[in-house]
Amino acid sequence: MARVQKTIKVDNLRMKINNYLRDTEDRMDKERQGLSVILEDVLMETGNYSGFTYLDHINMRKSKNGTTVGMHTDKKGHVLDVYEDRFKNTDKTRVFYY
Repeated sequence: MARVQKTIKVDNLRMKINNYLRDTEDRMDKERQGLSVILEDVLMETGNYSGFTYLDHINMRKSKNGTTVGMHTDKKGHVLDVYEDRFKNTDKTRVFYY
């Protein structure tokens, strides 16, 4: 009888959720929010939490329906000087966990 694996690699979970947070359509924001809560909890409990960053237009995958970024940057990916401009019409679930 084969041995059943009872653990998962936290890094694999983090990367799968990061990909989901980046790649899903805008209408999936509730799902992204739920996965973020679970991932943050797992990362904290295992001592693997190293923070996150908001995804900008450079790090987002483009879809035919368009996707909302987590933070606006200039064309080169530099953070905008005016804080309010960074987060106008953004989606706070568009993040990448380190």
